[in-house]
Amino acid sequence: MAYDLHGVWDDPPIVGAHSDIGLINSAIEYMLTNQSVPASQLVLGMPAYGRSYTMANDTCLSLGCPFHEDSNETAIGGCLDTTGFIPYVEIFHWEKDAEYESISVDA
Repeated sequence: MAYDLHGVWDDPPIVGAHSDIGLINSAIEYMLTNQSVPASQLVLGMPAYGRSYTMANDTCLSLGCPFHEDSNETAIGGCLDTTGFIPYVEIFHWEKDAEYESISVDA
């Protein structure tokens, strides 16, 4: 599982990447190098969604910034208006249509 590494459940409430390609690469490299898992048995669950937060400070909008503890009830949502959860297809359209003033995608 290579997703939901961080979210509104974090304590302290600091924004972190919910999927981290560097961490994922390290884990895969470790398993392959140490032969702890055969490559043919590796299955990677990758996210096709984003997480949203209600930030605690309007001037700090990146990874490592604090968010409000009630973000799960207040952050923008996508599919079925589920707060804090946005399917990739909606993020794609938001970027394409310039629907929001600022969309931050950490890649």
